[in-house]
Amino acid sequence: MLLFGSLMLARHVRELLPIMKFSVIATTFTAMLLFNMSIGDGPPVTSTASILYSDGSVVTGVSAAETNLWGRVLRTYGLHPAYDSVRVPEALVTHLRLSTKAVRVLVSQPRDAIFLPDGSPTNGDGITLEVLATGQDGQILAQRLENITRAEILEHRWIELVLAAPSAISEISIKVTPGPTGSSPNYDSTLLAIQLGGIRSILFVVGKVILSGLTAFILALSGVGLLALSTASRNPRHCRLPIGLAWSPLIFATFLLAIVYWSASRTHFIYYWDYRNYWGKTEQIFELITSGSWSTLAETVLKSFPEDYTMLPAVPTAFFATLIGYPSQLIYTLSISLIYAIPAYLIVAHVADKLFIDAGETARERATLRLASVSAVFFGLPLYVGVSLNLMPDIGGVIITLAAMLLAYHLSRTIGRDIEPTNPWCLPPGLVRASIGLGVLFSAMFLFRRWYVFSAVGIVLAGLLTLIYDLLRNRHNHFAVIKATTAAVTLIATATLSLLSWVLFDWTSRLEDHEYAALYTAYARPIAVDLDNFLRQFGIVVPALSILLLILSLFLKFDRRLLFFVVVPSVVGALLFLQVQSPSLQHYYLLMPLLGVGVAGISLILGRSRGPLWGYTFAGVLLFGALGSTVDSPYRAQFSRTFPSLDSWLPKQQVGLKGLEALGYWLVSPDIKSSSFCVLASSTILNQSITSELWQIMPSLDKHELSRRLVVLGEVDSRDGAPSRGLAQCEIVLVGSPPQTHLGIENQRSVVLPAQDLISGKGIGVAYERFPVTFLLDKQTEVMVFRRMRPLEEAEYQDLVKRYHEASLRCVPLGLRDCGSKSAG
Repeated sequence: MLLFGSLMLARHVRELLPIMKFSVIATTFTAMLLFNMSIGDGPPVTSTASILYSDGSVVTGVSAAETNLWGRVLRTYGLHPAYDSVRVPEALVTHLRLSTKAVRVLVSQPRDAIFLPDGSPTNGDGITLEVLATGQDGQILAQRLENITRAEILEHRWIELVLAAPSAISEISIKVTPGPTGSSPNYDSTLLAIQLGGIRSILFVVGKVILSGLTAFILALSGVGLLALSTASRNPRHCRLPIGLAWSPLIFATFLLAIVYWSASRTHFIYYWDYRNYWGKTEQIFELITSGSWSTLAETVLKSFPEDYTMLPAVPTAFFATLIGYPSQLIYTLSISLIYAIPAYLIVAHVADKLFIDAGETARERATLRLASVSAVFFGLPLYVGVSLNLMPDIGGVIITLAAMLLAYHLSRTIGRDIEPTNPWCLPPGLVRASIGLGVLFSAMFLFRRWYVFSAVGIVLAGLLTLIYDLLRNRHNHFAVIKATTAAVTLIATATLSLLSWVLFDWTSRLEDHEYAALYTAYARPIAVDLDNFLRQFGIVVPALSILLLILSLFLKFDRRLLFFVVVPSVVGALLFLQVQSPSLQHYYLLMPLLGVGVAGISLILGRSRGPLWGYTFAGVLLFGALGSTVDSPYRAQFSRTFPSLDSWLPKQQVGLKGLEALGYWLVSPDIKSSSFCVLASSTILNQSITSELWQIMPSLDKHELSRRLVVLGEVDSRDGAPSRGLAQCEIVLVGSPPQTHLGIENQRSVVLPAQDLISGKGIGVAYERFPVTFLLDKQTEVMVFRRMRPLEEAEYQDLVKRYHEASLRCVPLGLRDCGSKSAG
C-alpha cells in the first residue's frame, strides 16, 4: 500500500508548484540520508520476559525499558550477577513473538557501572553470559557461554552476540554471572537487548530508511493537503472568511476568556491524575524551549508518540507560555481556552453555517448570526468549557476532527460530482492534496488523543456510505468513481501509515499494553448508567435540538452530505468508545460536533427565518435554563432534568484542604523528610497523585520533593494487576480510612487489601506499626499513618498476592460492603 501510494504521489506531483517539487524531493532524500546514518538496530522480538531473582522468586510479564545509551536507543532488560544475600535479577526467560532462526543479543553496561563520578573507570572485571535457545517442544537448539571483559565493553560499548539455530527458536534464556573464576560481581550491572538476526534485521533497517523518506515526503506535502478545503471544491466559498466576520469571533473569545479567568483565578484545588498530566507536560516543554534545548525537545516529543499520553497537545500551550510567562495554573488554563476551546466553538458554528445553501446574507449579517449561534453552543454545552477548566486540552481534538469531517466531505463531493466521464483516467483536481491532507489529519487525531481514532473510523464509514450512494447515482460512470476512490483511499492510507507506522513498530513489541478493552474493564458501566450520566450532563433539550435539526434538514435547503459527515462520525465514534469503556467527562468531546452543530443549526434557522434577535433570544433561553440548573432554588431539580448546569464553570475548592496541607508539612518535617512513603488510597479526596502534588497549595514546598520520595503503587486491578512489590520499599504508608476508591472496591483490591492489612495489623500489617498522628480530610475521611518496623518478607508479600487473586476469581466480600454481581476477575 505504501509503495503504491508513493508511486501515485510521484505521478501526480505535477499538481504542486514547481518549487515545491524540488523542496519535497530534497527533503525526502535528506531524511533518508540522515536516517541511514543513524538507524542501525533491528526490531525487538520480545514483548515481555520472566525475570528470575537470586532468591528464587520470579516476576512475569516484565516489559523491556527504552534505553538511550552509547549512541543507541534500544529496549533493554537489566540483570546483575548474584552476590551475598542481596536480591537481584540475575536471569530472564522470554518467548519470541516472531518465528526466527537467528537472534542477536546486544550487551552493555550502564554508565555508572563503567565510570565513577569523576570519569575514571570502575574496577569491574567483566561478566559471563549463559545464553540458551530452545524450540517449541523444549529441545535445546543452541547455547553459548560468553565471557565479556571490561576492556571489550570500554572499546565497543555494545557487544553483539549472534545465536543461530537449525530450526525456529521459541524461547531464549539468559543468565548473568561474574566473569571467569575469581571474578567479583562488583560493578556488573548488565543491559541486554534481544533482536532479530540475519536477513530480517537488514530488511527491517532498509524498511525504516525508506519509511523515513516517505514520512518526510508526506510532511512536506501536508501543508498543501490542508489547503484542500479551498481547492478540492470548485466553489471556494466554503473556506473563505470575509473580514466582516472578524468582529464576531473577537467578541466571543473575549467573553469566554473572561469566564475562564474568573473561574481559574478563584480556584483553590489540587490538580491530579489527568488534570495534572498535560499541565506537567507543558511545563516540561516550556523549560526545554526557554533553555534552548531544541534537539532534546524534538526527541522528547517524537518519543512520546507511542505512549498513551503524547506530548503533542502540550506543544502549542508551551510555545504560548513563552510569550507571557511560566505556565502557572492560570496561564495554562487561559492558553487551553485561547488555543483550543475558542477555535473549537467557532469551527462548530462555522460548520453549522455551511449547512445552509445559498443563504445570501451580507458579511455583517452573517457575523451577527454566527455570534448568536456560537453563543448558543457556549451556553447550551457548558461542560466542554468546564472540562478545559480542569486543565485538560482534549477539546483540541475537536478542531482536528471537524477539519477532517470537512475535508472528507469535500473529497466525497469531488469524487461524486467532479468526475469527467469523457476522461475517466484523469483524477479530479485537488484529489491528491485532499487525500494527503485527510491522512495527515487522521494521524493527528490518533496522536492528539487516542480515542479520537473512533471518530476517524466514523468518517471512513461515512465516506463508504456516500460512495455507495454515488455509485448508485452515477450509473454510467462507475469506473471513474471507483478509480478516483481507489486513488483517494491509497493516498490517505499512505499518508496515515507513513506517520503512524513508527507508533505501530513500538506497539507490536508491547501488544499487551494496548489491549484497552481488557485494561479498562474497571471503567465499564452498564449502558443504562452511561445514559443517565449523559442526561445529567446535557439534559434533554440539547440532544432534542440535534434530533430536531435532523428532521428539519429534510424540509429545508440544507447540504445534507455535509450534515451526514457530521452525524455519522459522531455517533459511530461514541458507540465504538462504549465498546472499550464508559465515558469520562472529556470523552463527551466525541459528540461535540453533533451536539454543537445541532444547537448552532437551530439558532441559525431561527435567526434566518425570524431575524437575528431570535437567535440571541434562543441563546438567552439556554443560558436561563443553565442558570436554573445551577442556582439553588425550589425549581433546580426540574431545570436540571431539562438543561445542563454551569457547575463545571464554578471555581473549584479542594475537599480537605487544611488536612492535606497539614499532611504536607508533616511529610517534610525533619524526622520524616528522608523517608520514602506510599499511599494506599485512590479516591478524588486522597490518592497518590494528590499527595505528590501538595506543592500546589504549599508555595514553600519544592515541586518535586514529595514525588521523588513517593513509591508509586498500582491502583486499578484490570490495568495494574496484583499489589505492587513496591510496598516493600515504603518506610511510611499513608492509608485512607475508610478505604478510598474511585471505581469500587471490587475493581481496586490492590489498594483495599493491603490497606485493610495495615489497619487490622494482620497480613503485611504485622511489619508496620500505627504512627500516633491522623489527618482529618472531611467528616468521614481521615489519613492514618503507619511506619515500617522491619523489612517485608517475601512470604508475606506472596500471601497478599494469593489473597488478591483468590478475591478476584470469585466475589469475595471485603468486610466493607458486598461486591455485588461484578467481579474484577
